[in-house]
Amino acid sequence: MGYKNYIPQTSYSGVIDGQNIDFITTHEYWPGSVRVWLNGMKQWFCHDWFELLDHATIRFDEPPLSGDTLVIDYIKLALEAP
Repeated sequence: MGYKNYIPQTSYSGVIDGQNIDFITTHEYWPGSVRVWLNGMKQWFCHDWFELLDHATIRFDEPPLSGDTLVIDYIKLALEAP
């Protein structure tokens, strides 16, 4: 896996409004490669959030609140040459 496959601080779809728990990444991710930060605090897989089987959606246990900052990093599933 090369540098082109790492997607730092990606954009995503999903509204941070205190109700939405699902956020969809721009690309499908390699399972287990996703890292999530909420307001600068690392969020823990299977404790704060988990991956759905579509390899593009992360789901929070508790919805982020309006005004929160969400950052998602991951390795893209469709590998490209470095």
